[in-house]
Amino acid sequence: MKKTALFFGGCFLSHIMPLKSIIKTLKSEGYSVIVLNSASQKDIIESFGANFKEYPCDIDQIKYREIETKYLNQLKEAQHDGDVHLYYELITKIGAIRINNFDKNILNKLSEIAEAVQPSIIFSDSINLYGKYISEKLNIECIGYITNNMYNTKFLTTRNGFLWKVFSRSWGISHLYSDSFFANYWSYLVNTYKNVANENNIPYIRPMKHFEPTGKKKIVFSSKYIQPKRALEEKKNYFFIPNIHQEKEDSIDVINDGLATFLNTKRKVVYIAHGSYLDINLDNYIPLIKLLINNDIKIVVSTGKYNEHFLNQMSAISSSNKMVFCDDFIDQNFVLGKADLFITHGGMNSIMEAIGKEVPMLLNPVTPEQRINSLIINNKKIGITNYKRTKFKTTGEAIFELLNNSIYKENLHKLNIKINEESKSSNSKKLMEFIESGD
Repeated sequence: MKKTALFFGGCFLSHIMPLKSIIKTLKSEGYSVIVLNSASQKDIIESFGANFKEYPCDIDQIKYREIETKYLNQLKEAQHDGDVHLYYELITKIGAIRINNFDKNILNKLSEIAEAVQPSIIFSDSINLYGKYISEKLNIECIGYITNNMYNTKFLTTRNGFLWKVFSRSWGISHLYSDSFFANYWSYLVNTYKNVANENNIPYIRPMKHFEPTGKKKIVFSSKYIQPKRALEEKKNYFFIPNIHQEKEDSIDVINDGLATFLNTKRKVVYIAHGSYLDINLDNYIPLIKLLINNDIKIVVSTGKYNEHFLNQMSAISSSNKMVFCDDFIDQNFVLGKADLFITHGGMNSIMEAIGKEVPMLLNPVTPEQRINSLIINNKKIGITNYKRTKFKTTGEAIFELLNNSIYKENLHKLNIKINEESKSSNSKKLMEFIESGD
């Protein structure tokens, strides 16, 4: 009997790349693999050996734009009036609206696709709200997966809610609130999200939905050496896949000649990665780039869609043409193999790649989970976070500490060995046993 696996994937590159190992394993066991995603990810998905099927609509678009605009206008007024508490509440409400994009019409369209495919099993990204409902409707097992560590309410409420302070959306003003506020922060979130639903007569979507992979069995694209144990409910229900090393067959055959020549150097190299989802303004890196050039350090910058603008900015910097390489897309694994320092927001894919290449990290987190990721990396002394920085007063001091203190490379080497052993134990046989085991 033909076996078919259907993936309801997240549409960001960082959510696509980790799927390769699962797709390869399923294919080797005779499964036909179909991945639903956006058209921009078609070539990558097909290169993994899966069949690509385009989502019939934009599943990530904000559904309630008018409500979001209303709250944004109120937010401007609160900011103008200096009303910090109302500002914080409105930030939370905007967050509630932006995750509340469940649509019955989309559900029906996706259900029709699933019914036509007749899958044996469904895999659903944690940021996808539809896989669970479709698997229940078809009475098919759904395995959820997450491309980050598991962070749940139990974990975040520890130490009187200290971690909620880190994780909360408007963390920049969190210091204005008492510890008791964050000790009960989950209740505050739930009540605020319910108020949003009641105020606007829309369905209630509970907070933290995107950090809760559906199904009884969950695949986590991280490592047990990075994952906080307190955030796991029942360890037997989790399968960790640490995508830490590049397999021989994945080695790169075609590399930008200009980049390869640029990296053929005895100088130190710093790689600055533009985020695949959110980023700070790239112009903020310019003073840092000037500092690195003045210290005879080469820089590679992944600029994303801002490449042309950033190149114009670089043209005003003396010697930038010899010391800075910019491109809209950079093969990260290749550059990390040549880099001495990685400046990143701290997404889990980037963290695991840096560990695999044993490159110290300077972390500039943007999203809530990246802030907690960065604290973990900081505590393991394999990098330094710019969030809650204590010892190092400036970014420059942190950079030169990472470049010159061998302890970071030593710690990375030890961790890399451990995670490589973990990766070997998370082999295809064990993965299939996990996928096909009973509940």
